[in-house]
Amino acid sequence: MSPQTVEEKRGLEIDFGGASISMGPGASISGSGSITSGGKSIHLQNEKISGDSPASNTRGGVRQTITRWVSFKFSGTGVEVLPLLKKALDGIERVNNAVYKILR
Repeated sequence: MSPQTVEEKRGLEIDFGGASISMGPGASISGSGSITSGGKSIHLQNEKISGDSPASNTRGGVRQTITRWVSFKFSGTGVEVLPLLKKALDGIERVNNAVYKILR
């Protein structure tokens, strides 16, 4: 196996206990004002919230969950390892099934 690099991206889910906001990698909310649901709130004070920077001013028990997406890539080509392995396994399965049909 050749050397690999690791790439990590973060998303954020904000749960108000009945309603939630999910943000994938690269998504953010910025500005000022409030986001409120069910008596729970986030107060933006000219800040940006994202998976890299969760809200700092919450009230009422708002739960924030950071989700980390990790991918491994071959360092020389940038090809992601997991999808390449999945594609190889799918191909092996097709060949195996074809050989099995011939040998039955």
